[in-house]
Amino acid sequence: MDNDDWPCAQCEKNLRSEAEAIGCDSRSCNRWFHPSCLTGLTQFDVDSSKWFCHLCSGNKNKDQPTPENCDILKNVKWGALKGKELLDTITRAYDEIVTWRRNVFKLPTGKAGKTFLKELTTLFSLFNNDTPSKPISLTLIMIFCPLMLQKPSKNSKSKDHTKCLEYRLKLWEAGDLAGLLRDGRAIQARLLKGKRRHTDDHEKRFCRLMLEGKVSAALKWVTERRSGLLEANQKVVDELLMKHPKAEPMHNDVALEGPHFLPPKVTYHPIDAQAIYLAAKNTKGAAGPSGIDADGWKRFLCSRSFGKETSNLCLAISEFTRKVASENQDPDHLSPFTAARLIPLDKGDGNHADVWGVTAGPIRMYGELLLALSGHPGSIFVRDSGGEFHISEDTPCLAPHEAALLNRILKIAKYYYNIFGFTNIHRNSIKIRRTKDPPNAGQYTAALCVGLEKGLKGYRDTLITLDTLVCENPDVPLSLLQFHLDKFQHLFPILANIIDEIRTNEHMKGCKILELLHKQSACGIPFVKDLLSELLQSCHSVFYQQLSAWVLHGQVKDFFGEFFIRDVPSTDAEGIPYDNEGGLFAKYEINTDMVPGYISPRVIQIIHFIGSSVHIFGAKKHSSNPLQKEDEDYFVELLQSLQRKEKFCPIEFERVIEIMREKVARHLYSLMMNEGKLLETLELFKDFFLLGRGELFLAFIDSADNMMQHSIAKKSSDSDINRLFLKSYTQLGFSNEDHVEKFRLKFSSDIRKSKSAEQVPSKWNDLTLTYDVQWPLHVLFTADVMAEYNKIFMCLLKLSRCQIALQTAWSISTRSGYKFDADLLNLRSNVAYLIDQLQYYLHVDVLETNYTILLKEIKETKDFEAIKRAHSKFLGEIQAWSFLSDETENNLSSAPVSQLIDLVIVLGFQTAVKFTESSDVDSKGASVKKLESNYEHVVLIMVALLESSAAKQHNSLMNQLLLRVDYNGFFSNKRNQKKEKLRKAALSSKMVNQPL
Repeated sequence: MDNDDWPCAQCEKNLRSEAEAIGCDSRSCNRWFHPSCLTGLTQFDVDSSKWFCHLCSGNKNKDQPTPENCDILKNVKWGALKGKELLDTITRAYDEIVTWRRNVFKLPTGKAGKTFLKELTTLFSLFNNDTPSKPISLTLIMIFCPLMLQKPSKNSKSKDHTKCLEYRLKLWEAGDLAGLLRDGRAIQARLLKGKRRHTDDHEKRFCRLMLEGKVSAALKWVTERRSGLLEANQKVVDELLMKHPKAEPMHNDVALEGPHFLPPKVTYHPIDAQAIYLAAKNTKGAAGPSGIDADGWKRFLCSRSFGKETSNLCLAISEFTRKVASENQDPDHLSPFTAARLIPLDKGDGNHADVWGVTAGPIRMYGELLLALSGHPGSIFVRDSGGEFHISEDTPCLAPHEAALLNRILKIAKYYYNIFGFTNIHRNSIKIRRTKDPPNAGQYTAALCVGLEKGLKGYRDTLITLDTLVCENPDVPLSLLQFHLDKFQHLFPILANIIDEIRTNEHMKGCKILELLHKQSACGIPFVKDLLSELLQSCHSVFYQQLSAWVLHGQVKDFFGEFFIRDVPSTDAEGIPYDNEGGLFAKYEINTDMVPGYISPRVIQIIHFIGSSVHIFGAKKHSSNPLQKEDEDYFVELLQSLQRKEKFCPIEFERVIEIMREKVARHLYSLMMNEGKLLETLELFKDFFLLGRGELFLAFIDSADNMMQHSIAKKSSDSDINRLFLKSYTQLGFSNEDHVEKFRLKFSSDIRKSKSAEQVPSKWNDLTLTYDVQWPLHVLFTADVMAEYNKIFMCLLKLSRCQIALQTAWSISTRSGYKFDADLLNLRSNVAYLIDQLQYYLHVDVLETNYTILLKEIKETKDFEAIKRAHSKFLGEIQAWSFLSDETENNLSSAPVSQLIDLVIVLGFQTAVKFTESSDVDSKGASVKKLESNYEHVVLIMVALLESSAAKQHNSLMNQLLLRVDYNGFFSNKRNQKKEKLRKAALSSKMVNQPL
């Protein structure tokens, strides 16, 4: 080297005179290179008599353009280039660019992208219109794309690409091909200097992926890296040329004789812009010499972002296609278009090259089939937008029965892809709710995915077995693959249906998944049934964890609302949570939406009772009778025995739950009787709520009546009424004030009230009685139960007040010295008699009888649930035979007994008021007559209803009340007389109206 300024054609750095360099021996090439800049250079190349650079190695016979092309281009000018110089420059640029590594960016939208497509359309038009530039038009197309779309750097962004494209389009328009080549060479030089992985690196990465459990990624890495390709150096090229020499020249004896006719152009008329659009849309493939693959051309020809430029390009390509198909063309003009990339294949030791062999076809197809069955589509087996795997339309050499069998096998791929995608999302064990979790996330869904992973392992093992068979024998029939995969064609559709149900139904979660799996497990195929049973057992593991937390500790470990027990904070009448002893008392209820259908409702109720009871045991830590440690250990042993069973047995499950219920119920009974003092509390309820201590409430009513009647002008406070109640209690000589302090009177409008029985408004109807329920009696005396007691209390209190008012009226009539009307006195006596009979009936026949039965049942059992049933029956019987559970009717003739009793009480208060009125005798007499008529009418209806009910129900209590009200048959006889009178009047009226 004599010139220090001679640049290296690869790195463009100057070559020093004392440095080693190698030059190309092509006649038209003056390039020199640093030996270190040449990849694949061997000592054999250096010692050879002639060496050609990568630009000239495949064009040793193309060093000189043809004279015909030079003559055509003599008047064509592009920038500073013209004629032969233009042809040589473009040819050398093409020879260099086709060897570049593919490094193109996606065509950006906007003005730059439209200009690019417009220029590309112009280049096609140069060929279509037979312009002087036709010889180089296709060559320009092949170099235009890689020159314009070279990606400037690895991390370049879209805006960088737009700027680069605008800059390069300006150079192209100016004909500065040298500047564009310099830009591209610099980018390619950076790519060539990039780090290449050594074979050992590939092996290390494969091992690392396998150790991490990423089998699919490892297989994909092997598929991509172990491609069997050799580097395209001069030695490989020479070997390929030796094995595949150029064709011999044609001999005259093999040529066809006679005239040669071109096909009519009308044959190719269907090739229009729309056909090009559809072809580009459905074509797949790698890049050719232009460096643009099928996706890149699809963007050029199908994207709507470039407006009319896309349509114009489709039209130009369709004209080019018709022209090439219907007209004779110079082969040199088409050589850039017909060129293809040769791929040298490694035949084993890396030193021999060959083309794609015939036996490689089945191996490749089977390989892609197994990858597709693993959820990875390829070029032969593709996946459409609906998730279906099928054979690519351009796959050749498949018989119809083979295609049908392959498509049947490929149905498994869709199911596997969906199942694997579902497990990939939900398989992580979830402990708490997170905002990024999918809609159906939960512990049951995660447990289902764990079971699915175990099931999919058998499928993956089958694929590995098939892969081994294919590698050993490429001629394996498809029927053998079908035989190995047949069982999964029955299993995967069922699993896919389960997953689809969970995905589409937002309520399909938690224990409902257990019900879904239980239904699906009723299958006649043993393999499918066994796997579904394993899935059910996997989900039952979560179920038993939640069940254990509930029945052993009284806690609901459920962050996703999946268990059939849920906690609802207790609230007072105003909806505000209240504090109970030991912290906020949580009321647990059954979530019916999560109850599995194969567990009976009775068992669910028992489970709810067990957990609630255990929660009560833990609510007071200083309890002298906590749940025994041996009982808890026994419960754990029972639950573990259930969980160890391979299949869930409802009968065995119910037996275990019943054993636990008996122990908890006995323990709770002991707790109620010993610490809760249940019998003493029931006695207090009878004395106060049921007015068992009648003298106390008579004294209280007498002392508080004056204040209550003036409550409109001056509202009575709770403290005032309770002070009077306590005063009445102490005046009667009761010694135990601790009992009365647990009760407290309160004015409340929330309790359902009967109609006002007085003409004068008062606060009596708003008066309720409350009791300070202590642990653990709050389980029995709930808010609803206390409301029922208050309803009975208000009814009895109203009846007692009416009785006192009538007695006070009698006292006024005997002491005042005033002579009252005989009808009024008779009316008071009749109403007082009826009120006394109602009082006696309620307190003796109803309350005392049912209370005696309640005490007897409590003493005869050791089970808390039996106590709860007996107490509920006690309240129900009292309300039923006190007529407090009847619905009110508007029609008086069909009114229930409860409303008639209220009307009797109203008549009683109205009658008592007459003894305090100072109106004249005539007006008072008329009102008394009206009261007598109303009283008689109400009592007759009551007697009729009681007779009718007693005849239907044959109940002793109903007959007892009828006997007390109508003991001598007075009202019955009077009702019969009235009916007979009405009958005769109706008969006489009929005879009068009859025509003569």
